[in-house]
Amino acid sequence: MRSHLANKFSWSSCYSWMPFVLCLVALDQICKCWVLKTFTLGSFTQLLPGLYITQVLNTGVAFSLFAGGYGVPFVLIVLLTLCINILIALALGFSGGRHYAYGLSLACLLGGGLSNLIDRVCYGAVIDYIYLSYAGISWPTIFNIADVLVCIGAALLFLLSQYVEDNDQSSYQNEISPA
Repeated sequence: MRSHLANKFSWSSCYSWMPFVLCLVALDQICKCWVLKTFTLGSFTQLLPGLYITQVLNTGVAFSLFAGGYGVPFVLIVLLTLCINILIALALGFSGGRHYAYGLSLACLLGGGLSNLIDRVCYGAVIDYIYLSYAGISWPTIFNIADVLVCIGAALLFLLSQYVEDNDQSSYQNEISPA
């Protein structure tokens, strides 16, 4: 089994997605720099109907869970985020020969994860800046482009697992079944 996985891994598959991943990270980081320079902490500015830009520092994780935790919780969140990003980067090495959307989903996950990791290391918190509210209906959290990328990547992986025929799995079953 281990040799089968080693034969499927390719550094070129991993590296081929890196320019796209870096563009995603740059897009989010540029937006965050603009927000930091333009908006004061907690202020709201309407960009479009229902779309507001603000500046919030999220010391927690999704939905501000574990917020305000410095010291050991902060270090654990950073280390866990780093490990997950490394695993996703390695998974890109297995994306060659699979459906293109598989690599795209992993690239979105990695781009979003790396951008939020950069924030956490540089600022001690993730910079969130997008707030949606229209006709009295509000999205429950303030988020950023990196969060959107993670959601797109996860949704795409889910859809792939449900709707795309996985030829690799059937061929893998043929390879390991005794003749």
